[in-house]
Amino acid sequence: MTKSKSRKDVLFEEAAKLFVEKGYAATSVRGIAERVGIEPSSIYSHIKSKEVLLVKICMDAAHYFVDGMEDILKKQLPVFDTIEMLVDLHIDAIVEAPTTVTVFTDEWKHLPSEVLNEFLTLRNGYELKWRAILQQGIDGGKIRKVDTQLMAHTLLSTMRWVQTWVNDEKVKRTEEIKSMLKTFIRKGLEELDNG
Repeated sequence: MTKSKSRKDVLFEEAAKLFVEKGYAATSVRGIAERVGIEPSSIYSHIKSKEVLLVKICMDAAHYFVDGMEDILKKQLPVFDTIEMLVDLHIDAIVEAPTTVTVFTDEWKHLPSEVLNEFLTLRNGYELKWRAILQQGIDGGKIRKVDTQLMAHTLLSTMRWVQTWVNDEKVKRTEEIKSMLKTFIRKGLEELDNG
């Protein structure tokens, strides 16, 4: 038996959908209220502003990735196992919450300045940890010598692109997409002597 969603949960979900469809700037509180089926004046008993919705969506997603990475790093696995688990983390997020991930990647620039700084700190820290993982693989002779900044951006951009594919192909091909992406990354990064 599934737990029914609260009105607030529905508000966040529908706001995320509207932010994806129209963009944050073009989405109004009235539009969110209409989507959820409540009077615009009633929405303020649930939320203070649409900004609150954006902050929650973006920060929850940022913490999902940062906390997920921390859990993976605690396992102290070989470098390619770590990378593959991080790929799974991304693809799972895309499949389970595609609108949330889209808002996180496309609409974060509308965050208020006091939250934007915290968001960017989380995002930049996440990228730095990707670079450290790659450097660990280089230092251990498992990954060919690459520019870690360029490769981290390439990997993250590739996973972002996969978002469109997963959304189009739906969940039925998720495991196949994960497998293909992990093979592509391994073959592209692996030191030739290990391959």
